[in-house]
Amino acid sequence: LEAEKQGDYNVALEKFQKVGAFKMTPHVRFHIALCEEQIGKLVSALRGFELAEAEAVKMGKDAQVVAEKAPARIEALRKRVASVRIEVKGVVLYSRVVIDGQPVLAKDYGSLINLDPGPHTIAVDTDGVLSQKKELTLAEKGYETITLELEDKERPIPTATATATVSAAPTVAPVPPPSRLPAFVIGGAGVASLIGAGVFYGLRVGALGAFEEGC
Repeated sequence: LEAEKQGDYNVALEKFQKVGAFKMTPHVRFHIALCEEQIGKLVSALRGFELAEAEAVKMGKDAQVVAEKAPARIEALRKRVASVRIEVKGVVLYSRVVIDGQPVLAKDYGSLINLDPGPHTIAVDTDGVLSQKKELTLAEKGYETITLELEDKERPIPTATATATVSAAPTVAPVPPPSRLPAFVIGGAGVASLIGAGVFYGLRVGALGAFEEGC
């Protein structure tokens, strides 16, 4: 607040924004808008005052001062901001209109767009290439209509090679035949079991013979 009183609006704006990042209130937003107004950011200031007023009305008596002061600031700024109307003719498929590098929404073609007084660049951005550049300088409450002709062509279809590469079915490795190892293992185990059984049977018969002979 002290920096604001001394007219050091850039310093005050920076500090108010830091406070607002921690906790935004109608009072903080009002002073941010006030500093922006003083350094020529009229469009941002206008939006700030409008939002501060809405928040102050919602808060009630704790923000009564802001609710009382904001309307006068809003009315004064509306008489100062400049504006431009963008008229777009032709075929628009993917090109965009940009003002100072910022894209203009298609819904805003033909409508008034608020701008700060001063120099501006309006251009057509087609895949990153700027064309039809128009430089203009708007005074306070200045107004201009800019007409742009667009003839976007259909984007080329991918080449046959690229299409074939994309659409080609992936090569699937042949499935190996079932392994015969388990069968061999099972068969071997069966044979071994039979052999073992024969050996134990022979030993049993021999033992019984010796037992009878001893008796």
